[in-house]
Amino acid sequence: MKITLNTPTVVDVSDSLIDDIVSGAFEGGINYWVATTKVTNDGGILYQYGSEVVSKGGNVGLEIEDLKHAEAESDKKLEYNDGLVILRKTHIIAGLIRYLEETGGMYVENGKISDFALDADSYDAIIQYGLFGKLIFG
Repeated sequence: MKITLNTPTVVDVSDSLIDDIVSGAFEGGINYWVATTKVTNDGGILYQYGSEVVSKGGNVGLEIEDLKHAEAESDKKLEYNDGLVILRKTHIIAGLIRYLEETGGMYVENGKISDFALDADSYDAIIQYGLFGKLIFG
């Protein structure tokens, strides 16, 4: 007999986790479909690293190598600034939710994402789910 459990899972999403996702994505997760990244609006935010901009509410622009493909396949409307696709904190949160749903929450332990559970492939998926609503590259 099979049963289906529908239990809500609460996950603590800290700015540090968002920074880790953005940093990991920039350093190897998305660089096969993103040519460059650029801070497009820091809103006067003080930050030491570019990966901190998103968690603090700023925007990062992504130069997508095959933009026509991304636009054609995306389930979401993309936002632009100077020809770059905008990445916001809301994209990271939405992507993380979808990623955890797709993986059955197997990386969540006591309301936190398990240490070392996420890698470059995870970061890539989180960014794609957040921006496009689905995986379209890779």
